[in-house]
Amino acid sequence: MSPFPSVRPFEEEKVEEALVRFGEAAVDALLEFIVTWGGGFECRVGAHDSAFTALAKIGSQRATEPLLKMAEENRARRQCCWALGGIADQRAVEPLIKMLETAPDDISSDAVCSALGKIGDPRAVDPLIKMLTHTSVYIRLAAAEALGELGDSRAVEPLKNILSDEAHSWFNSSEVSVGEVAAVALRQLDAEE
Repeated sequence: MSPFPSVRPFEEEKVEEALVRFGEAAVDALLEFIVTWGGGFECRVGAHDSAFTALAKIGSQRATEPLLKMAEENRARRQCCWALGGIADQRAVEPLIKMLETAPDDISSDAVCSALGKIGDPRAVDPLIKMLTHTSVYIRLAAAEALGELGDSRAVEPLKNILSDEAHSWFNSSEVSVGEVAAVALRQLDAEE
C-alpha cells in the first residue's frame, strides 16, 4: 500500500511530516513506494519528492543501498541524491564519486555534488574540484558550495581561481554567480578571498 494515498498537493507536506514522525518504521513503505513508481514518471511529482524528502529527514542508513541502486540505474537520480545527502551515509561516497567520473554531464550531476558536500567525506574533495571547471553553471555552483561544506583546505586555491566567474543562475532560491558562491565557500574555509 502506498504511504501517499490520493492527497491534494497542500496535504502532501502533512503526510510527509507524519511519515517522518514514524521514523524507521516508515522506511520500508517509503522505499517500496519509490521503487514501485520507478522514478516518479507515473506518479504525482509532489508525492514522489515527498517520499525522498521523508527518507532524508528520517536519515535511516537502511535506505542507502536501495537509493544508490536506483541512482546508479539513473532512475530518479536527482531525488536519490537529495535523500542520500540527508542520510549522510559514508557508504554512498564512492558510488557518488563514480557517478561524477563516469557521467559528469548527467543532468543530475549538480545533485551528486550537493550530496557529496552534505555527506562531508574528504574523499569527495578532488572530484568536486574537477567539477569547478565544468561547462554547466549549475554543476560549478553545486561543486563550489559542496567544497565550502567539506571545509578542506585543498579547495582554497581552486575556489580562488573561480572568484571571477560571473556566470549567473538561480541557485538555492536566488540568482547568484559562481564567483559569489566561491566567495561564500572560501569564508566557510576561513580563507582570504
